[in-house]
Amino acid sequence: MNHSRAYRFYHTVMFISAGTIVVLASYASFVAAYFGYDVVGETLVRLPTGTPFEFPSPEYFPFYAKPVTWLYVAIIGFWFSVLEVYKERLVRFPRSVFSIAKLFAFVIAAISAYEIFYNFTIWGSLMTYQAITGSVNPDVLFNPFPNPQTPWNLVFATKFFSSIFVISLYGFFFIQRMERERREVLSA
Repeated sequence: MNHSRAYRFYHTVMFISAGTIVVLASYASFVAAYFGYDVVGETLVRLPTGTPFEFPSPEYFPFYAKPVTWLYVAIIGFWFSVLEVYKERLVRFPRSVFSIAKLFAFVIAAISAYEIFYNFTIWGSLMTYQAITGSVNPDVLFNPFPNPQTPWNLVFATKFFSSIFVISLYGFFFIQRMERERREVLSA
């Protein structure tokens, strides 16, 4: 196993990102169950009081973001780091596994791209409606379709599907790079 600086760095990022994902998912699940939220992702956008949720609090630290943004960063950091940490093992996979994984990554990228466009269109339309009626607050907007019993907060949905798009697109290109490296190793 290669224990270079880069490997140790990616390994650290992988564990910090995984911890962040677990903590945020646990928090979101607990708060949603305890306070009875019915909008998916809202616990990572707004506090139970309805005020915007920023972490760390802007009063105490000049660099802050919504927990959904931290989740976005953690998902992308985790996926990138996992692939970098395990690339020496992944390059040894059979060609058929690469083909299936590449197809899977491409399909997931296509689906998540559609979801991004769909959610941004709804979000923009609802913000325009808010602007016409006099108050714009993107944090309170949600998409009730296709299931009104489980609407999605649009801030959460756009960041969630954007992260899925980024990691699947990176996975697709990573697999292509691994196939190229595998061919070079086999031809040498």
